[in-house]
Amino acid sequence: MTCKVIYKQFIFLISLLILSGRIILGQPDVKNIPVDDLREKVHLFTDRDVYCAGESLFFQAHNLSNQQLKSVNWSTVLYLELITPDGKSVLQHKFRYDTTGASGTIIIPDDILTGNYYLRAYTKWMRNFSPYQYFYKIIKIINPYHAG
Repeated sequence: MTCKVIYKQFIFLISLLILSGRIILGQPDVKNIPVDDLREKVHLFTDRDVYCAGESLFFQAHNLSNQQLKSVNWSTVLYLELITPDGKSVLQHKFRYDTTGASGTIIIPDDILTGNYYLRAYTKWMRNFSPYQYFYKIIKIINPYHAG
């Protein structure tokens, strides 16, 4: 090999090392962040606690995650489900989620039975942890045409 080829390879290797150092230095160091700070937290408010079948349910979700996690805009979708007490999902929706949270409307199905249901809210990242960390709210649904 000539000196010119060796010199070019040496410059190339040095450039790679410098570039990889910049990439590593530019990333947040998650090793020093407590695990609880890496968990997203969401809290949901509804316009009321009792609904009739076919009515609109208005909600507002607040992103209560750690500020460091919010700053990277970790999750962009909020999943909202209406589930029975035995865990069967009867309604599923997705909403845009950002650093402040999300808001929206869902329509209670007409054919739902009268009873208590759970409104469950979570992000895709939250699915990496226990479902006990999701947000749950009990709502009562009344259907005068299909009693439970």
